[in-house]
Amino acid sequence: MRIPLSGLDRLKTRNYYTVHLYFNAPMGQIIVEEIDDVSVSILIWNSDDHQSYPASIPTSQLADARVEITQYYKTNEIRYKSALRFIAADFLHVAQISYYIGYFRQSLFNTRTLARKDRAAILTEIYEEYIKSGETNFTIWAVCKRNYGERWIFHPQKDELINHHRLLLNSLCESGELAKNAANYTIKAKTITTLSQMSEDERRHKDQINQQKTLGWLTLALVVVGLIQIFSKP
Repeated sequence: MRIPLSGLDRLKTRNYYTVHLYFNAPMGQIIVEEIDDVSVSILIWNSDDHQSYPASIPTSQLADARVEITQYYKTNEIRYKSALRFIAADFLHVAQISYYIGYFRQSLFNTRTLARKDRAAILTEIYEEYIKSGETNFTIWAVCKRNYGERWIFHPQKDELINHHRLLLNSLCESGELAKNAANYTIKAKTITTLSQMSEDERRHKDQINQQKTLGWLTLALVVVGLIQIFSKP
């Protein structure tokens, strides 16, 4: 009666699908259990007490409903917006093909060594994401997903990445750029000051490198001029 939604070993045993019907008020979304020529056995979710209640509706009302079918095959979840699309996909084994293509791509991804980003790079990414979305709260998992994509969760380095980012984000909390509430982190206004200082430090560093390069070329030029004068004397 319950489809596993977590735990890799449990996910790999899945081969199910669910059918939902969407009606205009008052029924809203319902899940289909059985259907015959006369009626459809359904479960109606009650958001007040968080329970599902069995009921039935006549098949004559199906014309007013929008169908959505979700197929659970191993770690994949595929949604179809019509029964015809689901039937065609099931006939062509789309879910199975999609899973094994994903499995092959995951295997290739797992051979890569995922580079760890430093404090400055992570803070810059958090700031840029805030500017784009306006979202102030985020988690370690969200940061890892943004850096490494959807497949990082199955990578052998997953635990190392989580530990690295946890330490890094906690460090930003201690220095005042972030605040922490349970598993959530929140960006703070000090981030602007820190990024501005980092940008200024980087500019000064580049200026120093350019100055050193200029001094190096001047020194080389003086040496060349000195050699020319030495060898040009009678």
